[in-house]
Amino acid sequence: MKTELFNAGAALADDLGVDKVDKVIRGCKVIQLGELNDDRPFFADRQTLDNVLELMSQPKKGLKARFTHSAALGGDGLNTHLGRWVNPRIDGDSVRADLKLAEAAEITPVGNLAEFLMTLADEDPESFGVSVAGILDSAMFDENNEIHAIRF
Repeated sequence: MKTELFNAGAALADDLGVDKVDKVIRGCKVIQLGELNDDRPFFADRQTLDNVLELMSQPKKGLKARFTHSAALGGDGLNTHLGRWVNPRIDGDSVRADLKLAEAAEITPVGNLAEFLMTLADEDPESFGVSVAGILDSAMFDENNEIHAIRF
Protein backbone atom coordinates (compact mmCIF):
# COMPACT_ATOMS: atom_id res chain seq x y z
CA MET A 1 0.00 0.00 0.00
CA LYS A 2 2.79 2.47 0.83
CA THR A 3 4.22 2.29 -2.71
CA GLU A 4 0.89 3.42 -4.21
CA LEU A 5 0.91 6.48 -1.96
CA PHE A 6 3.88 8.01 -3.72
CA ASN A 7 3.14 7.48 -7.43
CA ALA A 8 3.53 11.13 -8.39
CA GLY A 9 2.92 12.69 -11.77
CA ALA A 10 4.52 15.99 -12.67
CA ALA A 11 2.50 19.16 -13.11
CA LEU A 12 2.86 21.00 -16.40
CA ALA A 13 5.00 24.13 -16.20
CA ASP A 14 2.08 26.26 -17.44
CA ASP A 15 0.01 25.08 -14.47
CA LEU A 16 2.53 26.31 -11.89
CA GLY A 17 3.94 29.65 -10.87
CA VAL A 18 3.14 33.22 -9.96
CA ASP A 19 1.24 35.56 -12.26
CA LYS A 20 1.67 38.99 -10.67
CA VAL A 21 -0.36 40.70 -13.39
CA ASP A 22 -3.50 38.61 -12.80
CA LYS A 23 -2.63 38.10 -9.11
CA VAL A 24 -2.79 34.30 -9.26
CA ILE A 25 -0.50 31.70 -7.69
CA ARG A 26 -1.01 28.69 -9.95
CA GLY A 27 -0.71 25.05 -9.01
CA CYS A 28 -0.55 25.33 -5.22
CA LYS A 29 -0.41 21.90 -3.61
CA VAL A 30 -3.42 21.68 -1.28
CA ILE A 31 -2.99 18.09 -0.06
CA GLN A 32 -0.98 15.06 -1.13
CA LEU A 33 -1.05 11.33 -0.57
CA GLY A 34 0.64 10.01 2.53
CA GLU A 35 0.92 10.79 6.21
CA LEU A 36 0.40 14.30 7.50
CA ASN A 37 3.49 16.30 8.40
CA ASP A 38 2.42 16.79 12.00
CA ASP A 39 1.59 14.53 14.94
CA ARG A 40 -2.02 13.74 13.99
CA PRO A 41 -2.55 10.02 13.26
CA PHE A 42 -4.10 10.49 9.82
CA PHE A 43 -3.08 10.03 6.22
CA ALA A 44 -4.42 11.01 2.83
CA ASP A 45 -5.37 8.29 0.34
CA ARG A 46 -6.90 8.49 -3.15
CA GLN A 47 -10.39 8.80 -1.67
CA THR A 48 -9.16 11.76 0.42
CA LEU A 49 -8.00 13.50 -2.75
CA ASP A 50 -11.36 12.85 -4.40
CA ASN A 51 -13.14 14.13 -1.28
CA VAL A 52 -11.09 17.35 -1.20
CA LEU A 53 -11.54 17.91 -4.94
CA GLU A 54 -15.32 17.47 -4.65
CA LEU A 55 -15.60 19.92 -1.75
CA MET A 56 -13.31 22.49 -3.37
CA SER A 57 -15.34 22.33 -6.60
CA GLN A 58 -18.70 23.13 -4.99
CA PRO A 59 -18.58 26.94 -4.59
CA LYS A 60 -19.08 28.51 -8.03
CA LYS A 61 -16.87 31.50 -7.13
CA GLY A 62 -14.19 29.30 -5.58
CA LEU A 63 -13.41 28.37 -2.01
CA LYS A 64 -12.39 31.14 0.41
CA ALA A 65 -8.70 31.41 1.20
CA ARG A 66 -7.27 32.97 4.34
CA PHE A 67 -3.76 33.85 5.43
CA THR A 68 -2.68 31.43 8.17
CA HIS A 69 -5.10 30.40 10.88
CA SER A 70 -7.25 33.41 11.76
CA ALA A 71 -6.37 33.48 15.44
CA ALA A 72 -2.66 33.79 14.64
CA LEU A 73 -3.12 37.39 13.47
CA GLY A 74 -6.05 38.24 15.70
CA GLY A 75 -9.63 38.72 14.72
CA ASP A 76 -12.10 36.42 13.07
CA GLY A 77 -10.45 35.94 9.70
CA LEU A 78 -11.86 39.01 8.00
CA ASN A 79 -8.48 40.75 8.22
CA THR A 80 -6.75 37.74 6.65
CA HIS A 81 -8.92 37.22 3.56
CA LEU A 82 -6.70 36.39 0.57
CA GLY A 83 -9.13 35.53 -2.20
CA ARG A 84 -10.43 32.26 -3.59
CA TRP A 85 -9.13 28.82 -4.46
CA VAL A 86 -10.12 28.14 -8.07
CA ASN A 87 -9.45 25.44 -10.66
CA PRO A 88 -8.95 22.54 -8.21
CA ARG A 89 -7.59 19.42 -9.87
CA ILE A 90 -5.87 16.13 -9.14
CA ASP A 91 -2.27 16.11 -10.31
CA GLY A 92 -0.60 12.74 -9.72
CA ASP A 93 -0.38 12.31 -5.95
CA SER A 94 -1.85 15.70 -5.04
CA VAL A 95 -4.75 18.07 -5.25
CA ARG A 96 -3.62 21.39 -6.68
CA ALA A 97 -5.55 24.63 -7.05
CA ASP A 98 -4.88 28.20 -8.11
CA LEU A 99 -5.00 30.94 -5.51
CA LYS A 100 -6.75 33.94 -7.10
CA LEU A 101 -5.84 36.84 -4.84
CA ALA A 102 -8.45 39.49 -4.09
CA GLU A 103 -7.71 43.21 -4.38
CA ALA A 104 -8.68 43.41 -0.71
CA ALA A 105 -5.65 41.21 0.12
CA GLU A 106 -3.45 44.16 -0.90
CA ILE A 107 -4.93 46.50 1.72
CA THR A 108 -5.53 44.34 4.79
CA PRO A 109 -5.10 45.71 8.33
CA VAL A 110 -2.00 43.51 8.62
CA GLY A 111 -0.39 44.69 5.36
CA ASN A 112 -0.22 43.70 1.70
CA LEU A 113 -0.70 39.94 2.00
CA ALA A 114 -1.12 39.48 -1.76
CA GLU A 115 2.30 40.93 -2.58
CA PHE A 116 3.91 39.05 0.30
CA LEU A 117 2.53 35.67 -0.85
CA MET A 118 3.31 36.22 -4.53
CA THR A 119 6.89 37.16 -3.65
CA LEU A 120 7.29 34.22 -1.26
CA ALA A 121 5.84 31.73 -3.75
CA ASP A 122 8.09 33.10 -6.50
CA GLU A 123 11.31 33.27 -4.45
CA ASP A 124 10.94 30.17 -2.28
CA PRO A 125 8.03 27.95 -3.37
CA GLU A 126 8.95 25.20 -0.90
CA SER A 127 8.25 27.56 2.01
CA PHE A 128 4.81 28.43 0.65
CA GLY A 129 2.43 26.00 2.31
CA VAL A 130 -1.28 25.37 2.50
CA SER A 131 -3.27 24.06 5.45
CA VAL A 132 -6.69 22.55 4.82
CA ALA A 133 -9.18 23.72 7.44
CA GLY A 134 -12.19 21.44 7.30
CA ILE A 135 -14.57 19.48 9.46
CA LEU A 136 -13.46 15.88 9.84
CA ASP A 137 -16.04 13.15 9.25
CA SER A 138 -16.83 11.40 12.55
CA ALA A 139 -16.74 8.04 10.72
CA MET A 140 -12.93 8.38 10.69
CA PHE A 141 -12.72 7.77 14.41
CA ASP A 142 -13.03 4.56 16.37
CA GLU A 143 -12.31 3.38 19.90
CA ASN A 144 -9.05 1.64 18.92
CA ASN A 145 -7.20 4.86 18.02
CA GLU A 146 -6.15 3.36 14.70
CA ILE A 147 -4.65 5.50 11.96
CA HIS A 148 -7.30 6.47 9.45
CA ALA A 149 -7.53 8.09 6.06
CA ILE A 150 -8.77 11.67 6.24
CA ARG A 151 -12.41 12.30 5.33
CA PHE A 152 -14.07 15.69 5.38
